[in-house]
Amino acid sequence: MKIIFTVFLICSFFSQIPQSLSSSWEIYNGANYRLDTTIYPFPPVLAEFPGGEAAMNRFIYSNIEYPDSAKRAGIEGKVILQFKVDTLGIITNINVLKGIGFGCDEEAKRIVSVMPRWNPGKKNRQAVISLYHLPIVFLIKRK
Repeated sequence: MKIIFTVFLICSFFSQIPQSLSSSWEIYNGANYRLDTTIYPFPPVLAEFPGGEAAMNRFIYSNIEYPDSAKRAGIEGKVILQFKVDTLGIITNINVLKGIGFGCDEEAKRIVSVMPRWNPGKKNRQAVISLYHLPIVFLIKRK
């Protein structure tokens, strides 16, 4: 009876190993590699829009459409977004941390969602998932 119980414990232990490995290991081009799903708020090399901050500001300025309801109501202010930049530079999980309403929050999210792939953040020369905060300012042009 003792031998059967010991064999049962050993078998149950080894049956758990593939389940735990499958969640943290992936196969890519026939090779196993560790999938790092840690989100780094401040990796040593920050995620960056291709061409840098000036290029990002040009992109936002040339693509933003001031919502009509915000114009009519005279709404101005800053929308602060938070999003993840994954290891391929794809933006995901766009959230409004501080909004001003009247369609401005949705427009800010739209602008970020159509951005090209970013240069991902890096830690130890490896691309990592990073968290990014982006303020987008809405100002009505005065004539």
